[in-house]
Amino acid sequence: MSLVAADKVFLTLTVAGFGGMVFFIGWGMHWAWTKTTELLGYLTRSTAVYTWKVLSNTGPKGKWVAFWGVVGVLVFSGFYLRHGSLSAQDIESSPKDLKRRISIFYWGGVTNIFLMMALLASMYLGVFCVFGAKIACLGKV
Repeated sequence: MSLVAADKVFLTLTVAGFGGMVFFIGWGMHWAWTKTTELLGYLTRSTAVYTWKVLSNTGPKGKWVAFWGVVGVLVFSGFYLRHGSLSAQDIESSPKDLKRRISIFYWGGVTNIFLMMALLASMYLGVFCVFGAKIACLGKV
């Protein structure tokens, strides 16, 4: 069975999407395990992280939730500053390089999620019929 160009594009994007998901989940788990305490240390004056400080001591799942909470605070710091739950001194005292890496990590993961949703939508709409099989187009015959 030969692959047409559309099948090759779909297969390439799907492998890249799933590979990206594995990469971002693995990288996130590593950072959650190693960086959560450090990130919480930079946000000592902020009320937004009180719950996450407790959760970071409850095991791997708690560290995972605390890490993503802190990532949300660092990526969307303007929202938390406006609402008064984040101190401007905490944002200024945290390392710029770490904030940049976390932001790239976050937006890379969001881009990967949108890529996978676009692939699913294109398959549903019949743009890609995987490997020429009519059954694979989610009911489109």
